[in-house]
Amino acid sequence: MSTIIIVTRYKWTAIPKITHQIAREMAKYNQVVFFETPTNCMNKHCTKVTEVEKNIIRCSISNWMIIPSRVAEFMPIYKYINQIILLKYLKSILTKANINSVKLILMNFNYDFYWFMKSNMFNFTMYFCCDDWSGMIPNRLLRESVKKQESKVVNEADLCLAVSYPLVNKIKKINPNTQLFLPGEDFIIDNNVHEHKKKKPIKIAYMGAINKRLEFEWIEYAATRNDFEIHLIGPIERVNLEKLKRHNSLYVHSPLYGNDLKLYLETMAIFIIPYNVREKVVEAVTVPNKLYKYLAVGKPVVISDMPNFIKFTDGIIYRANSKEKFVEQIYLAFDEDCESLKKQRIEIEKENP
Repeated sequence: MSTIIIVTRYKWTAIPKITHQIAREMAKYNQVVFFETPTNCMNKHCTKVTEVEKNIIRCSISNWMIIPSRVAEFMPIYKYINQIILLKYLKSILTKANINSVKLILMNFNYDFYWFMKSNMFNFTMYFCCDDWSGMIPNRLLRESVKKQESKVVNEADLCLAVSYPLVNKIKKINPNTQLFLPGEDFIIDNNVHEHKKKKPIKIAYMGAINKRLEFEWIEYAATRNDFEIHLIGPIERVNLEKLKRHNSLYVHSPLYGNDLKLYLETMAIFIIPYNVREKVVEAVTVPNKLYKYLAVGKPVVISDMPNFIKFTDGIIYRANSKEKFVEQIYLAFDEDCESLKKQRIEIEKENP
């Protein structure tokens, strides 16, 4: 049995992401250490090591030595010292947990963890790029700093994986051993297609982080329709929703997980991914993690017209390039939905677990 070390800034207790899915899949055949590297210097806490699921050990590392990330970006000596200390933490954790695997595999999600990639502690190293990190930063100096750090990590990796075609093309220029890795989902799929009933109001749902990536103007425009009921499910990240909440047809829910999420999604008629294409980071979106969760329950998906979004046959994905077209496509998806299309969507998901 190998041991997979997943190094990430995402917390195990946060809304499930691709890190959680990979951890659970790897844990079916290997020991997994979910190594959470600290980012927030507030709310100081000590290192905690717990077994959260079978074969998955969560390591929430102390943030006592963390400085603000924007400062750290320009202090390579700090990053070097911090990562050397974290490597010692990891070795100590493996020893205390009696993990003596012949093979240690590093799956690194952090764009700046060069010294982890360079360590001779690991038999094989992977860099997993799940976002356009430098592209999201408006400040030129900070953006260039992040780009240089990621390039060093990419160059050092034995294998790079990325979640979109643009990211693959970008990383492949540095490391030819780069492959596309499309996210899946962890729902238990119901192979039986139940009787299909269309009811109004049309229940529409978005699942995921509620942040500036979304076209809130489109959502508000849709919320003015008397026969729409819009549900936003997920954490709210630095956005003010007061303008949206004034609409009686719009509901905001805390994140849901696992089977609770699946059961709730099954009550919806249409799913949406209305990302703001003016946001640079949206250009790289090929397959957002939520897509296969949507397809797993067999419902149509209406998206903004993202240039690199994966292509499907008619009846699976509906594209819109304006708020008017967005509403029009929701109606079209609702009208065209049928048992055969539902089966087709579920089959697509099953082929991409």
